[in-house]
Amino acid sequence: MRHLTRLFVRLGYVFAAVVAALYWGGQDRLLDCPPPKGATRATLADTPPALRQSLQEEIGEMAAPGEKFDATEAINTGRNRRLAFIWNEGRRWVVATEKGGTLYSDPVFAYDLAPDGGRAVLMERRIAMPDTLCQIAGELLTTAR
Repeated sequence: MRHLTRLFVRLGYVFAAVVAALYWGGQDRLLDCPPPKGATRATLADTPPALRQSLQEEIGEMAAPGEKFDATEAINTGRNRRLAFIWNEGRRWVVATEKGGTLYSDPVFAYDLAPDGGRAVLMERRIAMPDTLCQIAGELLTTAR
């Protein structure tokens, strides 16, 4: 009986992982939000070197928007992070990402660039899901106003 219980628990975990991968972690699904009024969209290549350095230290290597990444605990690409989008307004930069694994999520990071551009400081990090990503990214952008 104990073995049967363990089997059902394991099947439950597998089912939950499959549902999460299909609902939130689709490889071909792009998470995208239009930037709020006054903000601009940027690519990673468009960001200041100090921000790219800070992102590398905080997040590490991540797939580009639309590239395959490991949205679940199954390792196929070796990258469990993917860039969703980057917004900029003044010295504030908001970077939205996807994080795969057992529990898929969308971490969003707010950085302020030093006036001389030589340093990017992580001001806040919040965890979103696809249905809250645009709202949370917008809140992080407006907290700098």
